[in-house]
Amino acid sequence: MPLPIEGSIRPVLRPYEERIGNVITRAWDVWFKSTSKRTFAYRRVRASAVHELMVREARREFERDRPRDVRVIEGPETIYLQFKEAVVIRLKKGNRRGLGQNNPTQTSLAFITPSADVHELPLGLPNVQRVDVTYILNKLETRIEQVLVVARDGGKRLWKYGIFPRAAEVAPITVLPIRPKAPARPDEVVRVPSRRRDEKKDAG
Repeated sequence: MPLPIEGSIRPVLRPYEERIGNVITRAWDVWFKSTSKRTFAYRRVRASAVHELMVREARREFERDRPRDVRVIEGPETIYLQFKEAVVIRLKKGNRRGLGQNNPTQTSLAFITPSADVHELPLGLPNVQRVDVTYILNKLETRIEQVLVVARDGGKRLWKYGIFPRAAEVAPITVLPIRPKAPARPDEVVRVPSRRRDEKKDAG
């Protein structure tokens, strides 16, 4: 399979960007609002829990779509989403560079390596363009800061672009127009008496 091409992937995913972003943010909200999260001490547990919630939300979101539009493909302890029989995505937690974090299994390495043999891909996964959709947390790890579409060639990031927050969700900065001040009329100008005049009056 050739390297993922941003110009051909963007148009395919664009109609689904908001839904994909909502799947990820809903999964995070369920985890963050859960009281049971306090009983877990390790981040890897949180990442696994959020991933499972993303899988659950993705099934609910896309199960009623026509298979030729969106197809849910079951994988080993995960799912893949195929759009328009042209692009397959995985949902992952991303590091600060946006790269998905996962164990280097044969199937995961095959997914992120465009030149991988088709037989190395998970069963049922078509050999089409493949990208990760990753979420990045803020520094305090209290909310999702970004959701990115990321193309990879092994450990190398080829390109990325954001789908959350959407442009419409970013409040524009309103700049109030500054009305030009009309020049003062001569009779409204207050003249400050000069110091020399005052000195002459005092001397007289």
